Amino acid sequence: MQILHQSKPTFSKVSSKSSQNYFYTALVDLFKSAYPNIDENKISELRYISYSYFKSILKLDSCLDNIEVDKKDIIACIHDLESISVRLSQLFPYHHNFWIDFKKYKNDYYKAFEIEKKISMEDSSFSKCKYENLSELKSSLCFAIVSALGFLSNSNENNKKVYECLRLIHIAFQYNDDVADFYDDLNSKQITYPHVLTYRSLLDNKIEVKKINKNRFFQQYFYSSGLAAEMLRNAQDKLNKSLELCLELNLLELKQFLKEEIFSIQSQINEINLLIMKTRSKFRNSEELLRKNFKNFGTTLNESIDYGLEKIENDISKDNQLNDFITSAGEGKNWISAYSCFMLSGYKESRRIVKKLFNSKLFIETVNGEKSEFGFNDSIINDGDSLAFLLGALTKNDFKLDSEQINELVAYQSNKGGWCTYNNENKIRKRLNLDSDISIAGWTQSKCCISASNAYIFCNTSELNEYNDKTYKFLLGNIENDKLPSYWWTSHIYATSFAIMAFQKKSEYITHAYRLSDNLIKEQNIDGSWSDSFLGEKSNFYTALAMNALVECDFQKYRTSIMKSVDYILRNQMKDGSWKSIRILAIPATSVINHSEVTKWRKSSFGVNVLVDDHNRIFTTVTVLKSLLSLKSKII
Repeated sequence: MQILHQSKPTFSKVSSKSSQNYFYTALVDLFKSAYPNIDENKISELRYISYSYFKSILKLDSCLDNIEVDKKDIIACIHDLESISVRLSQLFPYHHNFWIDFKKYKNDYYKAFEIEKKISMEDSSFSKCKYENLSELKSSLCFAIVSALGFLSNSNENNKKVYECLRLIHIAFQYNDDVADFYDDLNSKQITYPHVLTYRSLLDNKIEVKKINKNRFFQQYFYSSGLAAEMLRNAQDKLNKSLELCLELNLLELKQFLKEEIFSIQSQINEINLLIMKTRSKFRNSEELLRKNFKNFGTTLNESIDYGLEKIENDISKDNQLNDFITSAGEGKNWISAYSCFMLSGYKESRRIVKKLFNSKLFIETVNGEKSEFGFNDSIINDGDSLAFLLGALTKNDFKLDSEQINELVAYQSNKGGWCTYNNENKIRKRLNLDSDISIAGWTQSKCCISASNAYIFCNTSELNEYNDKTYKFLLGNIENDKLPSYWWTSHIYATSFAIMAFQKKSEYITHAYRLSDNLIKEQNIDGSWSDSFLGEKSNFYTALAMNALVECDFQKYRTSIMKSVDYILRNQMKDGSWKSIRILAIPATSVINHSEVTKWRKSSFGVNVLVDDHNRIFTTVTVLKSLLSLKSKII
């Protein structure tokens, strides 16, 4: 499954602002080691003054950005700043040279606001150089800290390097802020350099600006054109240069901060590139229904399978893998390929696809005993869900699991029989950069969706009989209202359907398969489809899962329901052979145990508490094909 940068969710102004707020209020501590021999009492006093001052400045900036600001708030901020200045005078008497520097920095600060007010979208003179100079002016008050530290240490030896280090950081922050605030700034008519660049690019490329939702159109073009990534690369370049100076000055705490900021920006760039790739992939998907002649059901069924398999085969990459689902971890590869291979194994119609997938590196290495564990893609830690489908595909194609593979697999099973996605807390924390106080119990506890799929995957694997028995008992103990919860999915249908198919394979559990199936039928829509639980949208994926469960449980008993669902599926195939997908994957925060704990789910590919779609439609199409192939094997 997916690994996400939970500690610093990208595309988040809150994250960006909070890290910057920390930086500005911790300036003294971040730079003090460049100025030795300062009395600790003076450092303590300067720390308090700096913290209070920048806290007030940040509040004042917020007030000034707010159109409906209360004048009382501004007056209060100004009063706080005056009080802090009085306290600062105890460190530097008013005749001290520090105040000459401080006055200059204040003048630069207010000058920046005047310049910013005059900028318009059509300002052809607004260049990168002017933008960076403006960014420097907007943050000029921070340079007073450099003067203060220099005067207190009676040495300005490092002032030049510290000043440059700070200047570069300010410019990087401005780039990052203007990318994050692009849409909000447009709405508030606060024109920034990225707006000007976007406007110029639209003119140069003779692209007509849509009058409806103009600001949203600007934002979409800003990202899709590559301008947003360019701005972030500029920020990253400044931070890298600042880091070099930081290393020369041996500022250890600042070094760590800069590395985290550089990593965060790189994550944003990666996500922008992934979004562009996702948009292009979705654009290639057909939006036109495949026209069929429904006079002969057998012919229609065969044609539908052929078109679907052709679509999947065409989507196999040069490295013999299938890619789908984009998250902060990147694009899913191994997990998608393993799932597809398992679901399509055992049918002559899909034999060629299975053979191609077996020629991928991940299957070759696994068969040769060179690799026994893997995850969502090659860039993240291993997970039990991906491993189960990989090994399941092997057993379905008559490969025997060796002891090492079995040990790797059962390491994801708890004593109570349930299966988890992740079983190594240290690896998760390191990969996600999570603090020790953030719970990851949601991702490490046993889940019914994984347990149900594993029960089905390995129901006929004799080497795992003792583990399977525990899994069945775990599932029975977690049935509520004749359904099983699905942690990683937007509907209980995922776990419930796999449980039905697993229970049906064991005579002592068949009554439970019927019980769950009877309840599943109650949720079927009039047109034969099933909907997801989160958004209430009709879903080809869940319709296929439910239909497949009913087919494998008892085709004759559930024939009416099955034929209604297959009719729905056949009528909703697209011209390219695919079936449309919706947001079926749910990714909770690591601390979330139950979906009910999440107050709001976002439609997004990145972060946590999000709902993600299989944008290439591979996951949905493979699942539909499995249901059609299973049905065909029953009726022909």
